[in-house]
Amino acid sequence: MEGAGELQTRIMRQFGFALRDPNPNIRFLALEGIGRFPDPALVEHVLPLLEDKDKYVRWKAIQVAGALGLPSVRHSLELLLHSPDPTTRTLAAQALGGTGKAEVLPSLLDLATREAAPRVRQTVIKNLHRFGSQIPWDFLARCIRDPDLGVRIDTAITLGNAAPHDQACDILINLLEQESNNHVFATALMSLGRFRKEILLGYFQHSLLHQESRIRANAVEAMGNLPFRTVEQLVVPYLRDPSNRVKANVMGLYLQNGMGPRVLGEVRALLTSSQRWERASGAWLLGTYRVSELTPYLFSLLNDEEPAVAERAAWALGQLRSPGLFDDLLREWGKAKQWAVPAFLSAFRRVARLENVPSLIAMLEKDRNPRTKATIIDILTGLRALMARSAVEKLIWDPEQRIRISALLYMAATAGSSANEMLVRALDDPSPRVRQLCAEALLEKGDFRALRTLAALLTEPEKQQRVLGGLALRDLSGTGAIVVPPTGP
Repeated sequence: MEGAGELQTRIMRQFGFALRDPNPNIRFLALEGIGRFPDPALVEHVLPLLEDKDKYVRWKAIQVAGALGLPSVRHSLELLLHSPDPTTRTLAAQALGGTGKAEVLPSLLDLATREAAPRVRQTVIKNLHRFGSQIPWDFLARCIRDPDLGVRIDTAITLGNAAPHDQACDILINLLEQESNNHVFATALMSLGRFRKEILLGYFQHSLLHQESRIRANAVEAMGNLPFRTVEQLVVPYLRDPSNRVKANVMGLYLQNGMGPRVLGEVRALLTSSQRWERASGAWLLGTYRVSELTPYLFSLLNDEEPAVAERAAWALGQLRSPGLFDDLLREWGKAKQWAVPAFLSAFRRVARLENVPSLIAMLEKDRNPRTKATIIDILTGLRALMARSAVEKLIWDPEQRIRISALLYMAATAGSSANEMLVRALDDPSPRVRQLCAEALLEKGDFRALRTLAALLTEPEKQQRVLGGLALRDLSGTGAIVVPPTGP
C-alpha cells in the first residue's frame, strides 16, 4: 500500500506533468491544485507560466507564485507590477503584499503612486498593515484624501487593522474630521473603535447624533470597545432608535457585558416585530450572544415568510450549541410550512452532531423530498458518519441529480480510495454538474484520471471567477459605485 509520503510525491509529479500540458485548462487546474498544496519543488514549473499565452493561466500562476512565497519568485512578480493589464497588476500586488516582507514595499508604493486604476491602489493599501514597523504612515496619510471612495474606505480599514499604532489612530482622526461621505465616515468610525481609547469617546458620542443610521450603529459598536460604565448612559436612549441596527447594537452591549436580563424585553420585542429587519436583528442577537432562554422564538422564526429572517434564525440556532437542540428541532420539523423547508434544513445542518446520525438516517429513509434527502446526505458527509454508508450507498445512482451528487460526494469523503472507481464511473453521468463534482473529488484524492474530464467542463466565466475570487470587473477597471451593506446587522 502506498504511504502518505509516496502518495504526495506521486501527486506532485503528476502536477508537474500537467503544468506542461498543451491544454491551458489542464495547466490552470494543475495550478489550482498546487495552490491548495504549495510545494516549493514545483516553483521551476510555475515561473514560466507567469508568461503563459492564456491569460487565466497567467493570472492563476501569479496567485500560486505568491502562495509559494519564495525569494526566487519576487523579481518576477515585481516585473508584473508594470504590466499594461490592470488585473495582472492587481494580482501581482496582492501576491507581494500578502508576504508582509519589507523588501517588496518600495515596489508596491511605487505602483500605488503611479497607478490610475483605484482597484490596484486598493489592493496595495489593503495589505499595508502586514508590514509592522515598516508601515508607510506618510503614504496612508495621503490616501485618506484620495478622490476614490473605495481607496478611502480601504485606507480606513487598514488603519484599523494597524491598531494599536498611534500613527494610525491620528490619521483616522484626520480622516473623520475632513470626510463628507457617509460610507467612508462610518467605516473609519468602526476602525477608530479598535484603538480602545476612552479619550476618543467624544467622536463616538458626536456620531450618535448623525442622521445616517449606519453611522449611529457603528458609533454604538465602536463604543463597545470601551468600558461599559463609561458608555452606558450615553447609549441607553438609543434603545428607542428608529433603526433596527442601532437598537440591536445597544442591546448587544448589555448582553456582552453580562447584563442581558435588563434588555430581554427589548430583544423579545424585536423578535415579534412586524418589521422583518427587526426580527432578523433579534435572531442575530440570540445567535451572537447565545441567549438560549429565548430559543422558542427562533423555532417560530424558521417559519417566517421572509427568507432572510428564517435563515438568520437557522444561523442563530447553530450558534446556541444547546444540548438537545437537534431533538427539539426534529419535533418542530413536523410543523414546518412548505416555504420554511430550506430554513429548517439549514438549521439541521448547523445543529447536527454525531449522536444525531441515527435520527438523520431515519429522516433520509422516510422523506421523499429530493432537496431534503440531498441535504441530509450532505450533513452526514460533513459529520463523516460512517454508520450511514449502507443507507447512502444505495442512492449513488438515484434518478434525481442532486441526490446522486450528494451520495457520490459522501462516498468520496468517507470511503477512501475504494470510492475512486465509483467516481470514475460517474464521469460518464449525463449531468455536467455530476461529472464536474466527481472529477474534482477524484483530483483531490490524487486520481488524475479525471483531469481531462474536468478540463473539458471548465468555462471562461468559471476560470475568471476562480481567479478573481469575487472581485467585480468594474473594480478592476477602476470604476463603479460602492456596494452598501444590508440594513440588518
